[in-house]
Amino acid sequence: MNPPVQRRTGHGVCRVPTDGGFALIGIERRTPTSPDSVLVIRTDSLGTLLWRRCYGLRTNSLGFSISALPDGGLLLGGGTRNVLANADSYVVCTDPQGNVRWQRAFDFAGVSEGVPVPIPTRDGHIAVAATVNYGLVNGQFGRYRLAVYKLNGLTGDTLWRRIYGPESYLTSCLALHELADGSLVAAGQWDAIGRGNQPYGQRPADSFILKVCPDGDSLWLRTYAQLTGPNSSNYLRGLSPTPDGGFVGCGFLFTRAPDVGSSDSWVFKVDSAGYLQAGGAPVGVVCRPVGLPGAPAIEGDADGAQLWPNPTAEGTVWLRLPSGAPAGAVVVLRDALGRVVAEQPLAADAPQTALEVRGLAVGVYGWQVRQGRRVLHSGRWVKLP
Repeated sequence: MNPPVQRRTGHGVCRVPTDGGFALIGIERRTPTSPDSVLVIRTDSLGTLLWRRCYGLRTNSLGFSISALPDGGLLLGGGTRNVLANADSYVVCTDPQGNVRWQRAFDFAGVSEGVPVPIPTRDGHIAVAATVNYGLVNGQFGRYRLAVYKLNGLTGDTLWRRIYGPESYLTSCLALHELADGSLVAAGQWDAIGRGNQPYGQRPADSFILKVCPDGDSLWLRTYAQLTGPNSSNYLRGLSPTPDGGFVGCGFLFTRAPDVGSSDSWVFKVDSAGYLQAGGAPVGVVCRPVGLPGAPAIEGDADGAQLWPNPTAEGTVWLRLPSGAPAGAVVVLRDALGRVVAEQPLAADAPQTALEVRGLAVGVYGWQVRQGRRVLHSGRWVKLP
């Protein structure tokens, strides 16, 4: 018989779309001296227990954030460590029954990394917001910065990583969302820089929202504070997109003397560019296409070359070349990050060639007809659901 559970702490919950049930994540310690592990409890829509499992990578592992995959699997975010002073961000991907598909830790330069928030993305991969640590200040306080990772959904391997914002002891990310255009919005809190003269590691907190393009290039990064005294903090605990394209943030305010103000719950609304004042966004703040060759129009290039139907959900498309394909020409298809996803030789003088695209994810692709190093034709093509 298992000994009684001495510690069980809940941290996050998500709705599982495949059955309308719930998944909860937390920390479990079975005895006062046993290590911590990530606890996940899965229920149906009425709260009836379906299964419970524990996860861990090193001596101690903690669970804090959870999200559901389209097939009912789960993404778990937490921390894992061998000793108290050396902790790394920890992500687990499970199947619908809770079996581990893959798990990994993020080991950056410092001795302690921040807790990650993983979410699935429309291209079948995983986005993760976390913190990286550049080391200690005065042997005591970590030099944390915000980081966003893109991981391969099947293996967990890193596709790219970007780092943002100032070094701040309080940096932590508490929310991450993917928008309809593939951009990502992360939110959390960090040091209130410039509001007082406190030394590093003893500053109050302000909240932030960051928006990045699908390849991680930053669009905007804004800081929010209701309390502006040198000693008071503005903590963010959640962020939700709104139907008008903006966002609602929520958290709490903490007033510290001699500052005046109310320590209370806090809700604020921003527009699609992160401005509290509606309409404050500069015109034209949009995500740019990445990894795509320039093209005059989505229908075809200036010489009339065309990949059709466009857009389409069909599994086969046709490349039309008005003047036929020259000897040694190939057609190359690239995804939004510039990676080659299909390449096919063209028959000499053939005016039309079929290209199989059945296995490609929904999204925008760039195509080129190349002869050696020369680009003869190029354009954009959209795969629909």
